[in-house]
Amino acid sequence: MINKPLLVLLLTVIIGLNASAQDEPIIARINSMRDDVYTKLQNQQISLDKARLIYKNQEKRLFNDKKYPYYIQCFLFEAVDFYVTKDDYENAAKSVLEGMSNLKYISGVSRDTLFFQLNAELAEYYRRIPNKLNLAEKHFKIGYDFLLKKKWIENQMPAFVITFLSNYGRLVDDLGDSEQAFNYFQQAKQIGQQKHITLNMYAVLSNMAKYYREKKDYANALKLLQEALPLTESDDKTSAIYLAIARCYQQMKKPSDALKALNDSEVYYRKSKETQPRQWVNILTQRAEALLSMNNVESAEKKYQQALEIFIKNFKHQKGVQVARIENGLSEVYKQKGLTGEALIHCEKALKAADTTHQKSTFSFERIIAPQEYFVALTQKADLLATTSPKLSAETYLQTISFISRLRQTFDMPESKLFYSEKVYPVYEKALENIYQLWIKTQDTRWSNAFFDVIEASKAATLGDVVKENSIRPKNLDTNLLAEEARLRQKIVKLQVKLLDSGNEKTLADLSDAKIKLNHLINKIESSSKEYYQLKYENKKISVQDVQKKLGNNTAFISYFLGDHALYYIALNNKSFQLIKANNVQNIKKTLALTYQNINTPPGIDAYKGHFMAQRAHQYLIKPIEKTLKDVHKIIVSRHEIIGYLPFEVLEPKAKADYLVYKYTFSYANSASLHFDSFLSKQNAEIIAYAPFSNGAEAGRFRDQGFKALPASANEITGINGQILQDKQATKINFQESYQDKGIIHFATHAQVDDQDPSKSFIALFPDGKDFRLYTPELYNLSLHKTQLVVLSACETGKGKIRKGEGIISLARAFQFAGCPSVITTIWNAHDESMSLLSQHFYYYLQKGLATDEAIRYSKIDLIRTYSDHPFYWSNFILIGQSNPIDLPSNLNLYLILSIGAILVILAWSLRQRIIRFFLK
Repeated sequence: MINKPLLVLLLTVIIGLNASAQDEPIIARINSMRDDVYTKLQNQQISLDKARLIYKNQEKRLFNDKKYPYYIQCFLFEAVDFYVTKDDYENAAKSVLEGMSNLKYISGVSRDTLFFQLNAELAEYYRRIPNKLNLAEKHFKIGYDFLLKKKWIENQMPAFVITFLSNYGRLVDDLGDSEQAFNYFQQAKQIGQQKHITLNMYAVLSNMAKYYREKKDYANALKLLQEALPLTESDDKTSAIYLAIARCYQQMKKPSDALKALNDSEVYYRKSKETQPRQWVNILTQRAEALLSMNNVESAEKKYQQALEIFIKNFKHQKGVQVARIENGLSEVYKQKGLTGEALIHCEKALKAADTTHQKSTFSFERIIAPQEYFVALTQKADLLATTSPKLSAETYLQTISFISRLRQTFDMPESKLFYSEKVYPVYEKALENIYQLWIKTQDTRWSNAFFDVIEASKAATLGDVVKENSIRPKNLDTNLLAEEARLRQKIVKLQVKLLDSGNEKTLADLSDAKIKLNHLINKIESSSKEYYQLKYENKKISVQDVQKKLGNNTAFISYFLGDHALYYIALNNKSFQLIKANNVQNIKKTLALTYQNINTPPGIDAYKGHFMAQRAHQYLIKPIEKTLKDVHKIIVSRHEIIGYLPFEVLEPKAKADYLVYKYTFSYANSASLHFDSFLSKQNAEIIAYAPFSNGAEAGRFRDQGFKALPASANEITGINGQILQDKQATKINFQESYQDKGIIHFATHAQVDDQDPSKSFIALFPDGKDFRLYTPELYNLSLHKTQLVVLSACETGKGKIRKGEGIISLARAFQFAGCPSVITTIWNAHDESMSLLSQHFYYYLQKGLATDEAIRYSKIDLIRTYSDHPFYWSNFILIGQSNPIDLPSNLNLYLILSIGAILVILAWSLRQRIIRFFLK
């Protein structure tokens, strides 16, 4: 929302754009009229109708004098002075629309400036009207696209552009996409720094602080809010900053500090010359939240009720974020009082406030006006119903998860999807517990399918969205739009890498700018094809029965969910399935951690001592489902949380080195839908291999770069019948020019994983300069849609940070993100010699016609028998994704031709005398 100082500044801009000293008396007259009317209105000396009449007479004079820019500007002043001050955004929007309809009287720079102003204000007014968020989003997009075309506007009116970007970011944040919202705030901050603007920068910093608060980075949030305090231009804005500080302390679980900040907020609020009921409602609401967290339930209830009464009195409706938040708070109050019925009533009221169609018509996602509060209300409702109506509770959980999935799909950047998935993640375990109990009680397949749906929804959500979109885009979208998108994504990757190497505040702002442009381009792409839009948001799920149909007679699928309170999993073969719950989750986690520690620790002179832990892990993960695995030879495992670090081949039923690798062929899946619904392109067996550190003679040079030589990697790639780039040939530039259109890409190199910031993880190529690392963002942007398999014979390429709702953010996942359906990867530091042997055996079996998972299994068994039975050496090589035979180009035909040729030469030599005599005759 624009304030009066900013409007005066904008009027000055109009003067500069329009001309002459003779206009100065007009400006003075307009400002004098505004001050006079505003003062008389405040003192109740004139009525609102009389004030409107004065404005209309002024507008009429300006129109008759053909001072059209000032005439149009008056509609904006009218909106602010009469309606915005009273939070009457409906009438404010009407005034602005009237001004926009009169833009036909002017052209050129003045028209562009006024159009941007009026459209920006209209967008902000619609943002304030609960059922007009779709219109707000539409006009913010129009304004931003206009800004991209008319870059000079940023120079002419930077303060206004800063406010526009800040407001746009707030809308995006209200709609749930905090990551994308931050890009708008970052862009606004950068303009302020470049142009040395302080006006309205307090709001930008406050909005940025909210982003950090939601990411639980409270130190950065509080720092930004302290920076914002000196920049506030009025008491009401200072009050708003203290309100934000209170919110931060409340989230830090420091309610006493929150109440102190709220006291400061109230002091400045009461000093303010303008009454702002929304702010007072927020102060009361946050007081209630702080009191509730201090178990002062009665006082909290009174504050919530007071806040609600003031809101209804001032705004004459019960819709939007503030009402939904209050009703959710009251629901929690009555829950703590043990009044479940009352709590449920307020849940319904919160849902009604957040959804304009709630209980009135068929649910429409597009009409949700407060998605975050809607999610809170649904979750609270499901929790309250859990004991009294388990079935309705389960249905509400499923509704919540469906809503989560739909909202996540509206986010265009992977970072946004990941962040949101983590925020809502706790609901999955609650849903699984409720649904599992219903399954135990009823044995109804409805609940077994629901159990499977929840596990599916909790895994690889972002990766699933990307894979799905990549499969439908080429068939339904304009190639020019896709090319433009590819160029923009490439720019983003370059900026991300620059930020990792030597980036600064400017790089971060450029990155935010590029991400915003990509977001707008994606919206343009969506609107360009109805077919694409329908397919993207199609709510198609893979069911238990679908999976069973796709399983062979000897194959099983197991999907795990390791929660805070229990381990849940489902095991399926093509005829039956089992649902399992194990309660002793802390013991399970400890066992899995110790098993992983035993197998990934480089062995010394002692024998392997992990047999007992491997047996215990087997008891938790496999023994309960032995009935389902009775006639099974292949197992596809969808892991979860720290289970993702464990190769199941090392598990032992009897703790006697009876590893499961002898009994089963294992492969691993991110989720059932990703594994069974993925589309395999036409087979392409052309291989390329990279071994940048195979030259032991250059060990010193490699060590100077932080790496050691990998001489065994030379043997590893020797048997590969394909293109080999070794040592100085295996540079980053050569990789970028050679990898495309290859069926198999093999890396025999170093890799480094950053568990704290996955974007810093990389694969190393030949260090011929500074730029030899392939960072994760670059891997995401590769084009691997013709690649069947990537082999990562490098350290920890399957390891990484665990993100709730997604899984392990590993280098292997990055290749899948880029379009490759299958990756062979490692989950701890690779041993050079054993990895080399494994790879050689793997290609040997692949060339014999075995599927990739079987080739890996036989390679491991060979290594156990010929090299070492310690799992450190042989179990670190796993397949994630599809498993199929690959018809490799073989050297056998060449060997056969050479052999036949040699035999013929020998025969000819031995029979040479007879041949000579024959020809002499």
